[in-house]
Amino acid sequence: TGVAAGGHGQPEQHLQLQFRASPWPHGSALIAPFWRAGGGEPVLMVCLEALADGELARLRAWAPDLTIVGIDPTESLARATQALQVGDTVIAPLGLPSSVRDIWRGLGLTVVELPLNALFSRGPGAASSLTNRLYGLDLSMLPTIPQHLLFSNQREALEALLAHYPTHND
Repeated sequence: TGVAAGGHGQPEQHLQLQFRASPWPHGSALIAPFWRAGGGEPVLMVCLEALADGELARLRAWAPDLTIVGIDPTESLARATQALQVGDTVIAPLGLPSSVRDIWRGLGLTVVELPLNALFSRGPGAASSLTNRLYGLDLSMLPTIPQHLLFSNQREALEALLAHYPTHND
């Protein structure tokens, strides 16, 4: 799995880490960045047991000032690292151990648990997999969205299409 650092005018750098493939199907199942409330320093949540031998030392040497918070396999397999931080809020799946929620609260973050079973029951997936992070984006660079394309103006037409959409039972 890869870890990236940079932003705030700094060039982005990457480190490839090896991890145990079972029972972790991909990197986001064992490692995730979170930021202290208010856009503070990054903190890396990592299932230390999932990392291959020597990889934690490589990570610490690569980013010596990075705060690394270790979680255990139970917390990792409960999808703790697949939660999504939006501003000062973490959107997390239901049923995470209180120890994970305590980590986020210790960062000054609000935790909102949602039933994300549809994402997790069909194999690896997460709210964070459905998003793109556009760090450093200047909002003034974005074009203005024409009013007729806004979801609020398309909702009725989309719902009409959805009403006739075939299901697996059809």
